[in-house]
Amino acid sequence: MTDSLPPPDDTSGSAPAPSPDVLDLDCLAQMVAALDAETAVVLVDGFVEEMIARADRIGAAATSGDSEALAREAHALKSSAGTYGAREVNGLASAIERGAKAGDGARAAVEARGMPEAARRAAAAFADWKRRTVPSE
Repeated sequence: MTDSLPPPDDTSGSAPAPSPDVLDLDCLAQMVAALDAETAVVLVDGFVEEMIARADRIGAAATSGDSEALAREAHALKSSAGTYGAREVNGLASAIERGAKAGDGARAAVEARGMPEAARRAAAAFADWKRRTVPSE
C-alpha cells in the first residue's frame, strides 16, 4: 500500500451525509441488505485500499505517458468503483479510460490529475458511511 494519500479527515459527529455525486448510498444499502453490515464494511475497506493504490498507479502511468497502463488501471478502477458506488471515481476512471483507449494520452493525463483528489473524497465518504453503518460502541 502506498502512502501518497492521507487518511480521510475525521468527520464524526453531525457531519452531513456524503454528496451523492461522490458516493451512491443506495448501492451501499443494497450491499448491506444482501450481506450484513460487518461483511459490507470489510469489503468496502478492501475496495478503498485498492482504489487508493489504483489512483496512485493511474497517476504514475499518466506521468510516464504509458497509455496502455493508464487504460488498464482506469478500466479496473471504473469497474470496481461502480460496484461499490464510488460515483465520482467511476466517472473519472471512465473518462481516463476513454481518452487512453482513443489514443488521446494528453486528455487522459489531464483527467488523471483529478484522480488523487477524487479518491480522497471517496475514501472520506466511505469512512463516514462506515461510522454511520457500524457505530462504535
